[in-house]
Amino acid sequence: MSEWAERTGRSLEAVAADPQGNLADLWSSEAGDALAALLSEVIDTEGQMEADGLQWIDIMAALAAGHAVKPRALSHPRLFVFGTLEARLQSVDTLILGGLNEGSWPGQTANNPFIPRMMKTEIGLEPPERRIGQLAHDFEMANGTRHLIYSRALRQGSTPTVGSRWLQRLLALGGEAFEAELKGRGNRYLQWAGLIDQGEAQAPAQRPSPKPPLELQPKSYSFSEVGRLRRDPYTIYARRVLRLDPVDPFNRDPGAAERGTLYHKIIDRFIREAHIAGTPDAAAAMERI
Repeated sequence: MSEWAERTGRSLEAVAADPQGNLADLWSSEAGDALAALLSEVIDTEGQMEADGLQWIDIMAALAAGHAVKPRALSHPRLFVFGTLEARLQSVDTLILGGLNEGSWPGQTANNPFIPRMMKTEIGLEPPERRIGQLAHDFEMANGTRHLIYSRALRQGSTPTVGSRWLQRLLALGGEAFEAELKGRGNRYLQWAGLIDQGEAQAPAQRPSPKPPLELQPKSYSFSEVGRLRRDPYTIYARRVLRLDPVDPFNRDPGAAERGTLYHKIIDRFIREAHIAGTPDAAAAMERI
């Protein structure tokens, strides 16, 4: 695989280089840096395994799936993404509290199976609830921002989510009128977000319906092609009229068809050279062929 990794790097450099041969646009970005590290890791790995072109594509997809590309910095000068620790030390005009769901903020407390709670207290370790108390303090401090937006996902995949306990407590104390006022102010942003997915209606492409001239149509069909002609006539059109055949995979291993052709050619050449099977010269001739 190291050879495939080197070829991949050289191919990318050949495509991405500018007229002066500069490769800064390829390797200097966050994604380029992660790709360079991944290719270097594959090249330096001991115990290499062989792979063809299609297998290398699948291998790269599997290896890259475990790498996350994180931006070094946001491009907007007035937009920042803070963690809870950074948010305590910053003062901003507008603050968005995201992920206000149970399991996200606050996260779930995990009990250590090796150290029970009583033992943690005896040796002076912090209980899991202390982290939740600190997050509650961060939530309270964030509510002092001049312009605050509460945000949470209503579903995680196909599963409904439960709002954060602090958000639920706030809405319970504020009452229905307070909740309706908050959601009414937030509908403006939801409408803006919905406009991103709206676009001009486009009619779907029509199904191909080729009508080749009579002289180009096949004069006969095999038994298997008759059923395929009813199910998918475009396949017959592509193969029998356009003469389009599937291309063999790049650099694939020989299959049964190639081996059978090779064996037939060996036997054919053996017979044409008039060798007699069973004679001393026959085995040497077969080995030579």
